[in-house]
Amino acid sequence: MALDALPIIVIIGGGGIGLATAHRLGSGHHILFASRSPSTISAGAESLKQAGHRVTTQQVDVTSYESVASLAKTASPTMGSAEMILAVDVVGTANVIEVFGKEVEMPYGSSVVCVGSMGQHMIPPLSAALERHLATAPRTSLLENKELHGLIAGAAAASEAYAGRGVRVNLVAPGMTETKMLAAEMEGASGAGIREMMKAHPFKRAATAEEVADAVGFVAGCRYVNGTDVLIDGGWLAKLRWGEGPIVEEMKKHMA
Repeated sequence: MALDALPIIVIIGGGGIGLATAHRLGSGHHILFASRSPSTISAGAESLKQAGHRVTTQQVDVTSYESVASLAKTASPTMGSAEMILAVDVVGTANVIEVFGKEVEMPYGSSVVCVGSMGQHMIPPLSAALERHLATAPRTSLLENKELHGLIAGAAAASEAYAGRGVRVNLVAPGMTETKMLAAEMEGASGAGIREMMKAHPFKRAATAEEVADAVGFVAGCRYVNGTDVLIDGGWLAKLRWGEGPIVEEMKKHMA
């Protein structure tokens, strides 16, 4: 599967945030659009093509190193013009970072942006020894424990390792975001709690996928941003720290 000579953006995880990012950054690029779900691939590709974007699709299982490596091989013939890799699925981040760092010669100026979660900022700090273990653990260990701390530490460690080649690695950490996943959660057992959180939120709403994509665009485009984690929660964690009210006090108990 040969790609043309346009600069490549690889989107891994084609749901709301991935698709919004593809629309936000895709102009003048060839988008390699990958997801585990055939229906997500089909719907996303159609949306992008309708908007005039150049798109190639591929099914990928981010929990499989071999599957991610196959995706990298699709991009590799013209990887010299690649600009960004976006990994939306937390569980597969270790595979994505390793594959595109080792299996593919990413060019100077490339950017890897991993999408995590606001939750990674709500976990109590780890000991220095455990944090170092998570940062340097084999990818299989990270996949098994699925630790958000491992995501942060692993991406930070990768950013240091890849910086000498001019490749940046960063995280974005969205809070509540209007996606199909949030809609499903609101229809389930946690729906009432989510609605209470929205009422207490400084903006009284969740973020849109497009707003998260704006943050991804900033991180990908600012060439001195490296090894960091950008929180996109609309001030929710600040509210938990400085605000008052029943829902705030209840959340503080779980963060202690």
